[in-house]
Amino acid sequence: MTITHHKQRIAYILDREWSLPVLGVSFGMFIVFSRMRFHSRLVNSVASWTLGVYLITDHPFVRELLWTQWFAFDKYYQTRLPIVWMLAISAFVFVVALMLEVIRKSLFAIIFNREGVFERMWGIAVHTIGSVSNIR
Repeated sequence: MTITHHKQRIAYILDREWSLPVLGVSFGMFIVFSRMRFHSRLVNSVASWTLGVYLITDHPFVRELLWTQWFAFDKYYQTRLPIVWMLAISAFVFVVALMLEVIRKSLFAIIFNREGVFERMWGIAVHTIGSVSNIR
């Protein structure tokens, strides 16, 4: 093996998301932030929506559409301010996905958390299915 090959193997081991340095920094950040006491209504509201934002943007169809067709970052590498463009695009995508998540949560609250709405809809569906099955 050549020295170049060894350097490539070491770079591969240290550069991955599961590497020891990355895991060490990740656990360290988790410990630091888990011990912090911070309370903000806005931050807590946004935090409660971020899982939905992640699930929306990480769906394979949406991810492909967002990051290869609409906002391919490689288009912005040679621009005047590539980091500013990439941060602005990421913030825009986050805000749009956040709005979708807020709408989804609101619809679920209206449909499922209201007293009796879901039960009435379920009753109508069961009655309709029962009526159709009795016809046969």
